[in-house]
Amino acid sequence: MLFNKSKLITTILFLTLAPMINGCQEIQDKVTQIANKSENGSEVFNKMYASAKKGDIGAQYNLGMMYEYGHGVQKNYTKAFEWYEKAAIQGYVEAQKNIAYMYEDDQGPERLSTSDESMFLYQPASVEAASWYQKAAIQGDAYAQYRYGKVKELDENYIEAKEWYEKSAHQGNDESQYRIGKMYYEGKGVRQDYKKAKDWYEKSANQGNGFAQFYLGQMYYEGKGVRQNYSKALELYEKAAVPTHHDRAPEFMALYGISKMYKEGHGLEKSRYNADIFYQRASDKQAENLTLGIPKVRKTEKFVRKDYVEVIKWYEESANQGDTNAQKNMAKIYTNGESVEKDDSKAFDWYEKAAIQGDLDAQVKIGVMYANGTGVEKDDVKALKWLGEACDKGIQKGCDNYRKVNIR
Repeated sequence: MLFNKSKLITTILFLTLAPMINGCQEIQDKVTQIANKSENGSEVFNKMYASAKKGDIGAQYNLGMMYEYGHGVQKNYTKAFEWYEKAAIQGYVEAQKNIAYMYEDDQGPERLSTSDESMFLYQPASVEAASWYQKAAIQGDAYAQYRYGKVKELDENYIEAKEWYEKSAHQGNDESQYRIGKMYYEGKGVRQDYKKAKDWYEKSANQGNGFAQFYLGQMYYEGKGVRQNYSKALELYEKAAVPTHHDRAPEFMALYGISKMYKEGHGLEKSRYNADIFYQRASDKQAENLTLGIPKVRKTEKFVRKDYVEVIKWYEESANQGDTNAQKNMAKIYTNGESVEKDDSKAFDWYEKAAIQGDLDAQVKIGVMYANGTGVEKDDVKALKWLGEACDKGIQKGCDNYRKVNIR
């Protein structure tokens, strides 16, 4: 029996990869597995390329993936984008979403390439991302409907946002269900309705959405829209405290919630010891979450993960309670412009709060900031004071910077 081997390989790759979502490790593993099972990776690429050049929409999409992940060919985001675009223009939903992802990750065509593929300068591209999400959303893709709904919500077009969220939510998208619940809870674009908020949170929470679990837990804790039930609140906090693969923010928020329950003796036997343990765990997770990275606000960017605004509120709340790790986290947020406008003055203020409490890292930070005039008026005397304190307690960076300031 005769068969076209090239067409078979193209078909296998198309059927296997097309339904997947860009960015998952699973995709890279699957591409590698198929390339290894079929034949040499470069041969797969060559045959895929030939089919793509002839206009095969599936081959164009898969070729984009091979360029994006470097399977059978050297990784090249620009070429990945070009092949995704060819498929996307023909209406291929997964390609449309991949282009939107690339724009969100600053991997669109505006970037300026260098000899090192890992080093690029990028231009904001939120408008383009939104446009491609819209195209995929119109075709009925639930995730794209959620993302486009979020675009509308961030533009404060709550009515249209809710319409897109509902299209997505009715297909079972937990993120959209959570966002609708939030809109009802806050009364954005709809009349405030805790009962409806609870119903939508519940749909999302039942699918494992950590944010929905946390906020539903808060409703039970405070008795909003439901009969106050500390046991139910604790159950939901505990579920939200389990880290998920896509978002760690609810984890530390829930741990703070459990700490509060121990502190106040609501639903748990009052225990300052346990309250402190959970508070420290929350603080550690908070710092870990920051280390993993929070999206930076671009000057012309409106397409920002708004949930992180709420994350920062939790950072600030613990910082105001005197937690030095949280204070340093707030300083880092303002130093790096992570989901807020960069503000060295505010960064200095937070580092100073931690330094006054004896945090040695913070003492070095404000010593250097005084020395350089970053966020505060330049003052070598104060710089030497703080760097000297850190140095006296064995912090090498304090000693090194003390010498630099002292000899100039």
